[in-house]
Amino acid sequence: MEASQFDQFFKPQFRMRGNYDGVFSPKSRARTMNEWDRTFVDGCAIFFKTDKFKFEEKYLIEFNQLALARPSLRKHKDMYNRVMTRDNISLIARLEHRESRQEVIIGNVHVHWDPTFCDVKLVQAILLLEELEKIGLRHPKAAMLLCGDFNSLPDSGVYSFLETGTIDPSHEDFLGFTYEPYSNEGAQHSLNLRNAYSHCPESIDLTIMTPKFKGVIDYIWYRPTNLSVSGVLGPVHQEYTKQLVGFPSQHLPSDHVSLLVEFKVEAPTYGGRRDPSAAFHEAGSAKRLYSRNKHS
Repeated sequence: MEASQFDQFFKPQFRMRGNYDGVFSPKSRARTMNEWDRTFVDGCAIFFKTDKFKFEEKYLIEFNQLALARPSLRKHKDMYNRVMTRDNISLIARLEHRESRQEVIIGNVHVHWDPTFCDVKLVQAILLLEELEKIGLRHPKAAMLLCGDFNSLPDSGVYSFLETGTIDPSHEDFLGFTYEPYSNEGAQHSLNLRNAYSHCPESIDLTIMTPKFKGVIDYIWYRPTNLSVSGVLGPVHQEYTKQLVGFPSQHLPSDHVSLLVEFKVEAPTYGGRRDPSAAFHEAGSAKRLYSRNKHS
């Protein structure tokens, strides 16, 4: 969504309809614009229910700025010509569940769109997971979710890296460009992420559809340490999509299909024992958290 849409429509509507608040950051190019032009720059937003969650802090991840800050990355022309010219971002929010004091780290990202730049998508994903790992180390008991438009199909290097935690330096998605150290040493992360929609009884075959392309490029990932999936919104029926040339449509007003996952979050532990002060309305020692991903 654009900055003006967040301020003038979505934030007041969410507040009025469900006591939600939200945080937003525009893409990096907004910093070079005047105040009026900045209102039309799109970015990432995260909304949360204020009577359930307390907002602690947000982190803005600007991929071109991260690359610029790395001596090993910025010394190569491929990084300057391909990654640093893209102003994609990720927005991370750290929340605290008011009753249980359980921390939740929620990320939202919009990875570069162009299918001919799979190397840029992969580098952005690596940078994102490196930053998420740093945040996770500072808050080791926090539940972690990562939602986003990754603009990458399930057979891509981006998906493989998120799911397996590793990418080989010889992976074809680097396209032979030099992104040291990733393109000569590979990359790893230890977040042990899982695709929440792997629990869906019906496989989804698309989250975007145009006259020339359809496929799954949006995902909700989670760290299963203290999270489990208790429900997902199923796919759009094929009988319906056969009648369309693409999205948006009369019934689906976005160019991407919304993903919705219900999570069960375990209570935090202290010295191997559950926090005795944690209170939960739901049955058992768990609370429910809804995560929704929609194209930003």
